[in-house]
Amino acid sequence: MVTDYDSLKTEIANYVSRKDVTGVIDPEFDARLPTFIQFVGAEVARRLRVHDQYKSDTVSTEAGEPDYALPTDFGELKAQPRFTDINWPGLKFLTASEMQNRPAGHIAGTPLYYTLLGDTIRLGPVPDAVLTLELQYFADIPELDETTTTNWLLDGHPDIYLHGALHQAHIYLGTPAKIRDKSEVAFEKALNELIRADTADHWSGPPLRKRNRYDLSRIYPNPRRKGRHLYYGGS
Repeated sequence: MVTDYDSLKTEIANYVSRKDVTGVIDPEFDARLPTFIQFVGAEVARRLRVHDQYKSDTVSTEAGEPDYALPTDFGELKAQPRFTDINWPGLKFLTASEMQNRPAGHIAGTPLYYTLLGDTIRLGPVPDAVLTLELQYFADIPELDETTTTNWLLDGHPDIYLHGALHQAHIYLGTPAKIRDKSEVAFEKALNELIRADTADHWSGPPLRKRNRYDLSRIYPNPRRKGRHLYYGGS
């Protein structure tokens, strides 16, 4: 069972039979396991944007200061940055060169634009007051290692890490393509199932109810019977 970083490494070795008769993992293979897991984490980080990654943080501006540090786990913006304490539209994105070439990048006022410079967000015009900027973003997935032994992805979807790392292991070992391809297919299946489930949760709502478009009782709720016929409305 995969529950943390160490049990993941053990399970990978079990799958590819890299243990001796005493149950000890082959030292050379054991030394490669962190790299296999790192490669899986890197690929997943490039492709995954799901609700478990959603975060919100705030930044307090200072008069005369255009640059502010992004959250340490910042991956990608989910929505336009916006100020929470004034009625102001969400900031529009400019490239760094556009910000540099526009007057807004050099004058003071209430910011209308932003650009991203590495781990920094730059605002333009340069703030002239203290404001609260809200950032809604996708957080990076914590990388697994001896210190960070688990994360939300491993807790909820260990098969993604297992099959992805097995594929990396098979590449390293030169395993026949037929076996290597099976691990890749299993990895893609697990990852795509998570993405589909997250999309379904995002767009889910109350169940649709079929309505009879000719149901006159919705218009005339009190029909009166007259002979063999129903009359709605007047006498």
